[in-house]
This record gives sequence, structure tokens and C-alpha cells, in this order.
Amino acid sequence: MAFKEQELMGKVMKIMYLTAEGFDTPNPNNQLVMTMLDDFLSYGIGVYLVQSHKTGTYDDIPNCLKDKAGLTYDIIQRPVINKTNFIKRYLDELKYLWRAKKRWEIGGRDVDLILLQSNPTSVFYIFLLKHILKKPIVYSVFDIFPGSAYEIGVVKQRWVYQIFYEIQKLAYRWSSIIVVPGDDMKDTLTSIGVPEYKICVIPNWYDDRSVSEIKDADNRFFQENNIEKTGQFIVQFAGTLGYVLDFQTIIDVAELLKNDSDIVFHIIGDGNMRKRYFEKIKQSTLTNIKTFPWQRIEIIQDVYSGCDVCLIPLKRGVIETGFPSKSTLLMACRRVVISSVPENTKYYQMINNNNIGIAVPIGQPQKLAEVIRYLRNHPEQITKIENKAQEYSKKYFSRTCNVPKFIHLFEELCASEVEKNV
Repeated sequence: MAFKEQELMGKVMKIMYLTAEGFDTPNPNNQLVMTMLDDFLSYGIGVYLVQSHKTGTYDDIPNCLKDKAGLTYDIIQRPVINKTNFIKRYLDELKYLWRAKKRWEIGGRDVDLILLQSNPTSVFYIFLLKHILKKPIVYSVFDIFPGSAYEIGVVKQRWVYQIFYEIQKLAYRWSSIIVVPGDDMKDTLTSIGVPEYKICVIPNWYDDRSVSEIKDADNRFFQENNIEKTGQFIVQFAGTLGYVLDFQTIIDVAELLKNDSDIVFHIIGDGNMRKRYFEKIKQSTLTNIKTFPWQRIEIIQDVYSGCDVCLIPLKRGVIETGFPSKSTLLMACRRVVISSVPENTKYYQMINNNNIGIAVPIGQPQKLAEVIRYLRNHPEQITKIENKAQEYSKKYFSRTCNVPKFIHLFEELCASEVEKNV
């Protein structure tokens, strides 16, 4: 993608990217944000970044953004709180919100618009931004809150869930534009009264400049973990080990395939449910499941290339409120995605209708086991699906295709603001 200096009415556009997360802490969305900001800056859009610092696992500012013209930032220290402690986490979100406000009240005075990354307290951010900075707000929603929090057990009381549900509607009402990565999420928002014209679908992308299939002989994940793939059919889950993952289904499928000696399951990642999930593996006494820690972002394509198929079983209600971004990375790495999602969702239809993976209805571990065994026995089918998946991902899920959609959206909003003020 060739970018040029972008000016609007004689003024270089500047945005504020406001998030409750930070690059220092492992997060499946970090690469999305990193590539997005890199392209904004390359295009000539100034970026004022406000983010947190929790773990210090990585640098606060990635190498691709360091010393890049047009980038300014404020970084706010905050503690690491287990996501299972909802009340404590929510109170800390409010505390961070107030501390961030003190920074962006000063640093955000000259921005043209705000790109706000969703978090549980987004409605309060939007209220303050709307009344203090008075700029257009693009509300980027990775996960619809409170989403399926009650169904999957994050919020225990129905009445608490309902209060958050009603409050969150204000965030949609006060935003200028709401960006979601999936059509099912768009349907969820329109079903609760959000006008369709306010919703823009921009899929979660993979970085087509750096992510591609890695051959087994060159795979750094294999090398660093002493994995010998010969004679093995690897079924992988790599990502966040949280509430939205139906981990019991993985256990059930592994149990059904335990006598297939060449089929092995790799569980790679971390998250608030990691300890509980790994205890389940121990209690199951299954020997066909191997576990690995979260891998550094530099070898993400090696990780996703390090399997034959990837199993993504989601709990009911999840696909309607979020999008499994790992699926686009797997497609880019020519890997078959096997998903467990409701039949009536557009994600299910997209996967099966385009033959870019296999989607199975929720609650059918026997069917998932049959699919895995079938693909193990029919490598030619794997090749067909892999090729279609890679082609589809390049066309619809690449950085080259999707980041410009944000830029075009910004230009339209800023031009609209200029017209209003003329």
C-alpha cells in the first residue's frame, strides 16, 4: 500500500487513540493496533496515543512505531488484576479512566477526532470526551459489553448484567460511528436499536507484510520447543484461555480421539482461565494434549503454521458479540480452521459456504472428532481448504485491505466537521 501525506483543508489530520490496554502486556489485539497506528502515521495522520502499562513484558512502544514522525503518547501505570474478579477489575477501569482523562484533557486538545477502543467502562469515556473535547468519536468494539457475560458466568447476577446492558446503550447513542469486526456483531447492535448507518464493519486483519506460512523445517516455534512433527497430526488452539473458549469441548474431542495415536492436541497461550483449564487436562489423564506458554509476537506466524488444523470451540453467544481474530491469521498461514459456533450465525455461513474452513454447531464434540479424523485421512481436502482460506483472507482480511477503511472513515468524519463549521 502506497501512502501519501494527507492534508484536510490545509491542516494535517490528527487523531487520539485511547485504550485501556497497552503494548507492554500480551494481548491478541496488539498486532492489529500496532499495524493500524503504523499505517496511520505512514499516511501522514498524526497520532496521540493514550495507553496503560501493566506487566512490562514488552516495550511500551513497539519498534515499528518508535521515533516515527507524528506520534506522541501518554502511558499510565496500572496494576494487573485477574479478570475473574469482575468488581475489582471494573473499579480499576474507572480509576484508569480518571487518570487518563487528566492526560488527554491536555494532550488531546488539538486532535480532530478520537478513536476509542472498547472496554467495560467505555460509556464514561465517551460521555467525558463528548463534553470536554467535543470531537467526533469512532468507537471501535472488539467485544460487545456486557455481551454474553451472564451466560458464560463472568457476571453472576442477572440484574447486574441488565444494568450494564442498559448503560452500554448510551455509549452507542453518543458515538459518532461504531466499528465492529463482524457481521454478527452488527446484527447484535441493530437488534438493540443501534441505527445501521452508525455501524461500520471493518474485519480484524492480519499483517500481510509479515505473516505467511512457515514451513516445518524453518518453524521457530518447533525449534524452540523441541517439537518433532513427523508422524503427528497436530490439532491446535493458540490464543487467550478465557471464559469465551469452550474448553470442555476440547477435552471431550481429545477423549474421543485418544486412541488415534498420531493425533495430538497443542494448547498454546495464557489467560485468566489458564490454571483451571490446565487442571482439567491433568484430571482427565489424557496423554494426547500438550501445553505451551504464550509465545512472543515475533513468531506468531510460526505458531499458527505449527499445526495441521486449528480447533476454535466457542461458547454460545460469543460469536454474536466478538470475532475470533486468530481465524484470519490461520487462514493467512494456510491452515484449516474448525469452529464450533451456532448454525444461524453469519460466521458459520461464511466458513462453510466459502469452503475456507469447517464450522460445526455448538455442543457436538462427536462431530468435531469426526471432522478431525476425516481431514487426517484426506490430506487432499486439507490442501483444497487451505488454498481457498489463504486466498479469501488475502482478499478480505489483510492489513492492505482493511486499514484504509479506517482512514477513509476518518476523512469523511473530518470533512463533515469542517462543513458544519463553515
